[in-house]
Amino acid sequence: MDDMSPNSVLLSIGSDGITLKNLTEFATYYEGFGWYGLDLIDVTSMYMIQTSTETDLIFEGHAVDFVNTPIALALGWNWIGYLPQTTNLIDSALSSIGSDGICYLLRRFRLVRYEYIEPY
Repeated sequence: MDDMSPNSVLLSIGSDGITLKNLTEFATYYEGFGWYGLDLIDVTSMYMIQTSTETDLIFEGHAVDFVNTPIALALGWNWIGYLPQTTNLIDSALSSIGSDGICYLLRRFRLVRYEYIEPY
């Protein structure tokens, strides 16, 4: 998809959107104007969206070339997305982190600890 602006990506939810945010930026939806405050949605970032009602987000585009699209990790806690189009085991999905540290994954209702163990 060439246009990754919030107005394009979130078009299907229309005025049901209220606020969109990641760790460093946010955007607000204004009726008659659209989304303001965030220029682009980056596939390597993770976002939360507040809506005024239950709604469906429908977005069509090309799959991300996840092999060649790294997600930069800062020291400490990071919000990460998941770029592949299929499910994957935790060991495979996080294999590029390697032995650089322990990883905790926080899902909506569960915390998972991931430790890389060097194969024999």
